[in-house]
Amino acid sequence: MDASAAPGAPDGAPPRFEGPGHVPARPVPHFCALEELDELERALAGEQNVCIVAEGMGGIGKTVLAQQYVATRCKGSFRDGVAWLDADQLTADLARVATRFGWTGQQDPTPEQAMEHLGHWLYDRRVLLVVDNVAPNVSDLKHVPVPGGQSRTLLTSRDVLLGEKLGTSFKALSLDCWSLERCRSYLREVVPRLGEEPDNSIDDVSEFVGRLPLAVRLLTMHLKRRRDLGCSTLLQKLHSTPLGTLERYAEDSSNGFNRGVVATFLQAYEGLGANEQRVLQTLSVCARSTRSEIVATVAGIPLEQAGEALNSLCDVSLAQHVEGAEAPWRLHDVVRLFVSEQPGRTQLEDAHCLWVAQHCQRYSAPEQHVEFEQGLNEAIVAVGRMATRGDLIGASKALEPVFRHGLQVGSVSECAELIESVLAKAPPEGGVFALWLGNLGICCEVLGDIPKAIDLLQQSLARHAEHGYIAGQAGRLGSLGNCFLTLGDIPKATEHYARALALNQRLGSVGGEATTLNGLAMCHLVVGDTGKAIDVLTQALVLHVTLGSVEGQASALGNLGNCYTTQGNIPKAVEHYERSLELEATVGNMLGQATGLGNLGLCYRKLGEIQKAVDSLERALTLNEHIGNIEGQANSLGNLGLCFQTRRDLVKAIGFHRRSLALHQKLGSAEGKAANLSNLGLCYEALGDLPRAIEHLELSLALYEQVGSIEGQANQLGALGMIYANQLQIAAAEEALRRAAALYRQLGLKDDVEPLATVLEALKDL
Repeated sequence: MDASAAPGAPDGAPPRFEGPGHVPARPVPHFCALEELDELERALAGEQNVCIVAEGMGGIGKTVLAQQYVATRCKGSFRDGVAWLDADQLTADLARVATRFGWTGQQDPTPEQAMEHLGHWLYDRRVLLVVDNVAPNVSDLKHVPVPGGQSRTLLTSRDVLLGEKLGTSFKALSLDCWSLERCRSYLREVVPRLGEEPDNSIDDVSEFVGRLPLAVRLLTMHLKRRRDLGCSTLLQKLHSTPLGTLERYAEDSSNGFNRGVVATFLQAYEGLGANEQRVLQTLSVCARSTRSEIVATVAGIPLEQAGEALNSLCDVSLAQHVEGAEAPWRLHDVVRLFVSEQPGRTQLEDAHCLWVAQHCQRYSAPEQHVEFEQGLNEAIVAVGRMATRGDLIGASKALEPVFRHGLQVGSVSECAELIESVLAKAPPEGGVFALWLGNLGICCEVLGDIPKAIDLLQQSLARHAEHGYIAGQAGRLGSLGNCFLTLGDIPKATEHYARALALNQRLGSVGGEATTLNGLAMCHLVVGDTGKAIDVLTQALVLHVTLGSVEGQASALGNLGNCYTTQGNIPKAVEHYERSLELEATVGNMLGQATGLGNLGLCYRKLGEIQKAVDSLERALTLNEHIGNIEGQANSLGNLGLCFQTRRDLVKAIGFHRRSLALHQKLGSAEGKAANLSNLGLCYEALGDLPRAIEHLELSLALYEQVGSIEGQANQLGALGMIYANQLQIAAAEEALRRAAALYRQLGLKDDVEPLATVLEALKDL
């Protein structure tokens, strides 16, 4: 079944009303923006989506207003629940929300799949999607979900034109700073003793901070901590505060950072205890959402003391805690900006980078990918920080495990973006640039942009050669071999693998040698030398076992399965594919699992177990779409077409083959195109459209001749010979069938020769 059309959650499941952190929304203490809340409620009760906007301002209360609405007003209007998505992690949140609302695929959906699924599933349901903090220059607007129908979308943003940019009907609800009356009401509610304070004293201090909600909340911190402090005295103290390094923010009125806001923050910061200051600064160097144990380690204080400091900071609105979230501690962006200017930050940044290095080393084994994921966001922050500092060696070391993890679990697009950010900081003549230029090429290879991959890998190879870095050259040559193998250019693939193998042997790199042997074996397999392929793969497998490389063993076992499939030994192929798939699942390698499932699907089809084949291939397709692996998607689609050919559902089969052909054309894969054209030809033959059948089979034959695939040529010649025989084109039939039989004998496939010999014998009597 197509996962995008899967049924929803089980009947009777209670609706959830999420707030920030994807946990149940809670009312905001001392909430006072009732007029805006009423306006928001009226707008969402109508037919429009809504965007809460506070142009250019931080701390104005966009998220607070959305949270209060969800917690107190929305249940009557959105009976089927609320999903809260953070715009800065939209890909992950789309997958999470799609799963919550009925996605049943084996793996997380891609953003496109999630958008399609949510549009279908939510159209007739009354659900509110909140997308918080959408920044058009950062967020990918095409992935902002607007399902329409009965459901609504609520955005928060600083861009007043966001609704227009989305091209959807949105009502803009603009927020501004509080009125003096609201400031007075809030301050007197939170600090009851101000009931005796004159209005003008409260108004003066409120005006000084620009009536910015966040700054007004900071005022209450001072007033609650010092009971002898009145508004007039506090105002004098704020006026006398030296701004120092924050002076430029005080002058930046476009962002709401007037002198009063800055002075209020500095007074609040200076009023903190030593542990509170250190913990607040630590929050500013960690990931946007982090955990208390990370904060304690980076700050260098006991966990209990860190917890007390975090709770205290939360009480005075300097830190945010999202109860129930996996990483519950956060800083408001405005507070983070101010804290980042305080002395001592460099020391804490170094401590954070050390935590990241230790975490990556502790969970470096492929089998520990789940544990590694717990520190992934911290590692990404560290990479960006070191690159910005100009510490490119440090950034490269931190990026390496993130890159390996991304390839393993399928976060290849995210890896490519991070690599590009490092390359932007690296000098083109340096070793770091050469290394990551090639790794970006590997990302492009996985994502199916083979021409770009080859270009980047060749540039990287040339730079490694200039530096005399042999290991780098060996790695790039092997990756180029993979690209040419995908394109079906076996001579070039073999050449690059052979050069890589020689360099790895010169270096004594057993792992590099084993990996290169895998590629060489595939070249032997494509040109029909299956015995040689098995010998080479057996050598590679022994080396991978010696090294204890689970990933290498999985790859070699899977390729041995390919060899046994070619020989027609399907039970032995299934055995190897299943062993490979088990190992790939152990290390969480999505690409390997997708490949294994696809191969198993082929075997089940050959065994006549068509439904098992379809199930495996659909799982493979879902995984390949999640990873963004174009080649894998093309193969899965083509093999699904073969399953429907077997079922005689030829129209559906042609649809799958055409989708596969389009992707192989995008890849530039000659062998892939040849296979699709062959299968299309057989479909047209079954439909009785012989001219189109011959046309597609001849195109396929030419491509198989181009790549040197003996088996491919034999199959096309055999199919063409049968069509010519049925049309009584005796000479053409005899020529094609004799050529096919000769090629099958060359491959040692005697069982394929016998049917052709029977037809040739019958043709003699015609």
